[in-house]
This record gives sequence, C-alpha cells and structure tokens, in this order.
Amino acid sequence: MILGADALKDKVSFFEAASFKELERKIDEQVQLHADLQMEIHHVQYELVSHPETGKTFPTALVHFKRTS
Repeated sequence: MILGADALKDKVSFFEAASFKELERKIDEQVQLHADLQMEIHHVQYELVSHPETGKTFPTALVHFKRTS
C-alpha cells in the first residue's frame, strides 16, 4: 500500500546533536521540508542526555509535526 503526502497528518521526529545550536539547525531544516507537506510544529520537547561511557551530555529533541489544513 502506497500512501500519498496528503495522507500524512502527524509525524514525530527525533533529533540529537553535539550542541543546542546544531540541534536547532537540524530542526529548522526539517521545518522547511515539512512546510512543503503543509505541516508545522505542534510540540517540541528538549532533553539533555548523558552518554553512558563518556559522561558527556548532549541535547536531544522530540518534534511533533501536524498538518495545517
């Protein structure tokens, strides 16, 4: 079964990066791509995660996109 872009109503994406600046850049890139699908950000959740071996923290984000029309 093949779904068209108009069948997509919600999408959740996960991001991680070395810095908040890089994380925001990644999210902004996806916002531009999702604009073509008439989707915008509905909710964003940020979290700092610690690497289990190195102890270094890095930011992650969960972004919920919803169709605007």
